[in-house]
Amino acid sequence: MMDYYVPGVTYIAIAIAFACAFLILLCTVPLYVLQGLAYLRFARKTRTPNGWMGFVPVANTYLLGRISDAGFPARRSGKRLLTCEILVLALLPVFYGAFFPCMLLFEQDSFSGGVIALGAVALLAYIGILVAAVFATVFTVQAFCRIAKNFGGASYAGWTAGLIISLFCSPVAYCVLLMILSGKTPAYTENDMPLEG
Repeated sequence: MMDYYVPGVTYIAIAIAFACAFLILLCTVPLYVLQGLAYLRFARKTRTPNGWMGFVPVANTYLLGRISDAGFPARRSGKRLLTCEILVLALLPVFYGAFFPCMLLFEQDSFSGGVIALGAVALLAYIGILVAAVFATVFTVQAFCRIAKNFGGASYAGWTAGLIISLFCSPVAYCVLLMILSGKTPAYTENDMPLEG
């Protein structure tokens, strides 16, 4: 039997993993700052309070909803987005806390009521995560549409499509579109009459 262990390969693999993590961090931090700056500009132009929340990881979804509410009668978008994100973040530890012990028990061939209970908890948490993520996506698309309608004027459909496609395909293009759109003058601010439609 041959031993395939090569001394030093483990250290090389760890070094490569840390280098990749550093490069990812180096690329994502400027994009996150650009996104926060765009949210801050949106908040200032729509007179939405607490624009600094654009730089805070969970609070920026609340701010996105609040910005999208400028000029619209229903002022609950921020709370809906925040609720969905908190629900996903709260269910993730429940899912992993039930899933991994369930898999360990299943691998040890100790199939019992505990495995079934842990599996059921993991399944319910997973379904809850999926439902909350779908709702968060729908509310985010609605927020993008409202922001594009407020800032993009007659070409809001193109801005909305660009934001949605770039969010999922190209984070760089998403941040660039946000910065361009946040440089425009909004049709309505926080205290103006609601838009129709």
